[in-house]
Amino acid sequence: MRYISILLVTLVIPAFAFANDNGLRVVYKHYDFYPPANPVAVGFLGSDNNTLIFKYSPDAGDNIVGFSTEDELNTGGCDPEAFFTNVLNKNNANCDELSLKTFRHVFAKDRETGIWSNGEYKFYYFLGKKHSTVFFIPNNIAAKIIKVDSNFLTKNEMKSLLRDYVQ
Repeated sequence: MRYISILLVTLVIPAFAFANDNGLRVVYKHYDFYPPANPVAVGFLGSDNNTLIFKYSPDAGDNIVGFSTEDELNTGGCDPEAFFTNVLNKNNANCDELSLKTFRHVFAKDRETGIWSNGEYKFYYFLGKKHSTVFFIPNNIAAKIIKVDSNFLTKNEMKSLLRDYVQ
């Protein structure tokens, strides 16, 4: 019965974490990510957006790295790439103006913004002192957008988390 339970858990949870001498590697939605080693807790919320949380502090709400899918993000009638490009360039071409304005207010206000790209993938980043978010448009899964959030990682640490894809 124990082996059946373990098998069922591995089939249901869409992410796996592996530890080695180089730290922690997380496979989330078929992509490798590298959060800091030694979280104090890891949790999968099992919600519609497949939220996976790594917690690095015993204090509530502190030092978190989260992964989620954003299948229902309001992209203002645009495809996700056009939406994020318009957000960053402060254009409103072919996208709903209210959607762009709302997204900019929530994610871009008082944050460093930009794109990390390796030619194959683009990572749209919104980095702040208290909260940072990176959006990624995968090309081989049903999810429209993968979102990585943190309330403590620096810019370089966020890039390191994505080290297979950005330099």
